[in-house]
Amino acid sequence: MNDRVILLAAGEMKRWKNYLNVPKHLVEIEGEPLLHRLIRQCRHSGIDDIRVATQHEVKLPEFATRIQVDITLKDHYAGKFLSTKEAWATDGRTFLIFGDTWLSATGFKAIMTPIADGICFVGRRGASSYTGCPYGEIFGVSFTPAHQQSIAIAAQKTGQGYGAKRAAAGWALYRQLSSTLAEDKSTETIFVDIDDFSEDFDYPQDYDFWLKRSKDLPYTAIPEIQNPAFLRQ
Repeated sequence: MNDRVILLAAGEMKRWKNYLNVPKHLVEIEGEPLLHRLIRQCRHSGIDDIRVATQHEVKLPEFATRIQVDITLKDHYAGKFLSTKEAWATDGRTFLIFGDTWLSATGFKAIMTPIADGICFVGRRGASSYTGCPYGEIFGVSFTPAHQQSIAIAAQKTGQGYGAKRAAAGWALYRQLSSTLAEDKSTETIFVDIDDFSEDFDYPQDYDFWLKRSKDLPYTAIPEIQNPAFLRQ
């Protein structure tokens, strides 16, 4: 089994508005860019095959490989996932992780140790008890080669009708898969709910508020969750 991590860092970043003059996946926490932290966590977990999907050149540690992708406005939702399809692992599990995410040890462990062979999403169902973020987030999803077709079909459906008011891409994919696979008893779509300082930074205020809350209640003081809430669909 040759597992592969693909960090998704090719979004439009309209909501970020070039805050601090850097892409949101390169914003720093404790002097380390988010993307570099994720790569370091992957290396420490024993993953050697690390790909980073971007639309523009970005300086990466030498042990990470950049994937050039092109996400057009028309297929932006589907493109978040389908633009990396050719790089999905053929003989191991593929882990797609959003590159603008800060993951705690618990959050990262939850992504990298799926509890079943099905499609496994890791995120937060609703508002955070720690960061103050008022909405839920999806941090990543993993799947085996057997599930790649289901992922691709669901991703394509999330890309239909661009411009309509709908959920963020991660949630759209999750809901589409949950609906599509509801009748398929051979495949599970699993959601692992993590509520700690793990966070996805969509807006500048997400980042600023995270920094403030982490000083008021240091994330290092939050004990690692040994058994996150596993919710099967």
